[in-house]
This record gives sequence, C-alpha cells and structure tokens, in this order.
Amino acid sequence: MDAQRIAAEVVPTTSAHAGRVAKALAQMGLRVLHVGASISVDGTREQWEQRFGVWFVEDETTVQEELGKRVSYLRADPASVRVPDDLESLVADVAFVEPPQLH
Repeated sequence: MDAQRIAAEVVPTTSAHAGRVAKALAQMGLRVLHVGASISVDGTREQWEQRFGVWFVEDETTVQEELGKRVSYLRADPASVRVPDDLESLVADVAFVEPPQLH
C-alpha cells in the first residue's frame, strides 16, 4: 500500500522562478502536479519532514456536516516549515492542503 501523500501549494517569489522551483521540488522526490502562479505538489510525510522540517499532527474534521461525515488527515504546523537553504530566496510560501468542508 502506498504511503499517504500530503499536498501543498508552493508559492515562488516571482513567476519567473516557478520552473526552477518545480524542478528542484521534483529532484527532492516530491511529485509536481501543476505549475502556475503556485506549484501544486505532493509527497509523503517523511519527504516533507526531511526536506522542509515540517511537523504534522493527526487531526479530524467534518467534511459533510449534514451527513456527519468525518475524515482524519495530517495537519501541518505552519510555524515548523523551513524552506531548504537552496530554495529560500526562490520560495515565498508553502501552504498545506486541508480537506474541504462542504455545507
């Protein structure tokens, strides 16, 4: 069974850096899904922890309130994210995706 993949949006400091950042993320073993104003990527918990120093906690949220549907997921601690030194001047932000809440 594949390890759970955690998605994030990586925002380059300028659009001119998007291709370079995407290539570096792929070389780190992260899967690049889309390159645009931000770069959509995903990776395993271990990849994110090793390369970005981010900490995750197991969390649970309701995604369909009327059905009482709950999902568990790994929530990133945004304060723990450390952009690797070689990307620090090229990356403005890293935002981890959380499950949507449907109403």
